[in-house]
Amino acid sequence: MLVLDEEEKPLLVIEPETSASPKTFGRSIPIYAIAKKVRIGKKEYSISSPLLLLIVIPDQSQTSQKTEQLFDLEKKLKETIDFEGSSLKDFAICQVGGLKEALGRLIDSNYGSSVC
Repeated sequence: MLVLDEEEKPLLVIEPETSASPKTFGRSIPIYAIAKKVRIGKKEYSISSPLLLLIVIPDQSQTSQKTEQLFDLEKKLKETIDFEGSSLKDFAICQVGGLKEALGRLIDSNYGSSVC
């Protein structure tokens, strides 16, 4: 899903994943970091300013433990990525049940609470 700003420029990508494996959902991060265009259906959008990315994985049976693991993984990945010159401004990883909270955190930390 692609969210556009008021000028119809890409702002946020919500990427649903069918697997909770980091090998699967982790591949979206470098792809969006180097992307110059995003295609939704038959329409193509140029990335003129860095995007936010929210990766949503299926809920797990041990939700609290998985949430902590996702926070740790997210933190480690952010430490290794050079966002300077990237098409990716920031990203977050969450389970379906934590989507609203993760989306709020992602937007607040990048644009402040006045956007929502």
